[in-house]
Amino acid sequence: MRSFCHPQRRLLSAFILALALAAFAAGCGGDSSSDPTQVADTDATSTEALDKSERTEAVLHPVAEMKASGTVVAVREHGKYLIKIRIKGLKPAVEETMYVAWLKSSRHSMYALGAYRVRGDMRLDEDLIHPNAFLHLESGKSDFLLTRIDSDDVWRDSYSETDDPFDPAFIGRPILEGSFSGPLVEPG
Repeated sequence: MRSFCHPQRRLLSAFILALALAAFAAGCGGDSSSDPTQVADTDATSTEALDKSERTEAVLHPVAEMKASGTVVAVREHGKYLIKIRIKGLKPAVEETMYVAWLKSSRHSMYALGAYRVRGDMRLDEDLIHPNAFLHLESGKSDFLLTRIDSDDVWRDSYSETDDPFDPAFIGRPILEGSFSGPLVEPG
């Protein structure tokens, strides 16, 4: 077993901890029907009014035998970099189960946007203010992948098995995927 004292591993551990804390602080564990911090359904269409030339969007298709579907839109809105995730039809995540949202160019070049719990409404509606995600989109990670992880401990521990934080050893079971199209990923 490798020593966890390596500086890259400490940095990676700090990144994972910060990601987990940010996800929980954002209210990712609540049921959107009872949590006032969740985005209302009317916000799900707020990006539809934007000029198509300003939208970078991925339409998501099932990878596994699941009836989930959704879209992910990246926009610059009111001076902020937003990633808007709208997914419905997910199985609820119980106990240590969670969903992880990824930007990727390949299986060995991935960036985790966040980890989420889905409750009884079977929806994932998140607005992320995420400037780093735009850097990854513009640098070629132009696919979106949603995976389901049955043990958050296994996922966390798997980061110690790799020296490259963008090549995770374990990503979970792929559920939905889609490729972005729009000005952030297309040559100008």
